[in-house]
Amino acid sequence: MIMKRYRKNQIYRTISRNKILIISGAALLASILILILGVKFGTFSTAFFLVPICGFCIAVALIFFLPRTPWIAPWVQYWLNKEKIQHEIEVFKKVENKLGLAISLISMGTLYGAVRKHEIELDYYLQALENFMGIQKDEGIALICQPIASIYEKYEEFSHAEHYFLKGLDFSKKIKDLSLVYDYNLLLGEFYEKQGIDDKAGSYYAEADKLKDLKKALMKGLVESIMDEVEKSPKEE
Repeated sequence: MIMKRYRKNQIYRTISRNKILIISGAALLASILILILGVKFGTFSTAFFLVPICGFCIAVALIFFLPRTPWIAPWVQYWLNKEKIQHEIEVFKKVENKLGLAISLISMGTLYGAVRKHEIELDYYLQALENFMGIQKDEGIALICQPIASIYEKYEEFSHAEHYFLKGLDFSKKIKDLSLVYDYNLLLGEFYEKQGIDDKAGSYYAEADKLKDLKKALMKGLVESIMDEVEKSPKEE
C-alpha cells in the first residue's frame, strides 16, 4: 500500500516556502517572552538593558514577519501591482505580442490566486495557455498546465485536473526539461494517491524516484542521457 507520501511532500514544501516567516515569528515570540520575563522577574538594571535590546529584536522580527504573513502580504502585492499588470495586458493586446501577453496574464492570475480568488486566477491561466498554444511556445505550455491542473483539482474537477497534469508532463518531455518532468511525475503520484488509485500513484512515484537516481548517475558519467530513460515513463491507456 502506498504511504501517504503527498502529505509529507506538502509539509516539506510549506516549511521550505515559509522559512523566513517561521524563523522571524519564532524570534518575535522569543523576544517578547524574554522581555516580559526580564521586566517581571529581573532587577531594574536587567530591565534597563533588556528593553532596548528586545525592543530592537522585536522591531527587526516584525519587519521580516509582517510582509510575509499569509493574510497581509498577498493583499499588499495585489494592490501594488494590479493596475501595472493590467496596463501591461492592454499594451500587449494592442501590439499583438502574444508571448508578453501570456506572461502578464500569468502574473495577474498569480495575484488573484494569492488572495484566494481562484476562479479568476484560473481564467487568466487559461487565457495564457491559449496564447502560448497560439505561438506554439512549448515551454510556456509545460509550465502553465501545472497551476491549471491544481486549481481544477482544488474544485474537485478531477478529469480536467488529470488532463492538464498529463498535458504538462507530455510537453515537459517534449522540451526535455528534467525538473518539470520530475515535478509532474511527483504531482501525478500525489493526484492518484489522494483518489486511492494506488497502482498509478506508485507508478508515477517510481518514475520520479528514478529521475533522481538517473540525475545522480549522469553526474557520475554512468548514463549518457536522462531523457532517453524518461521516454519509458508510464503512459495513460
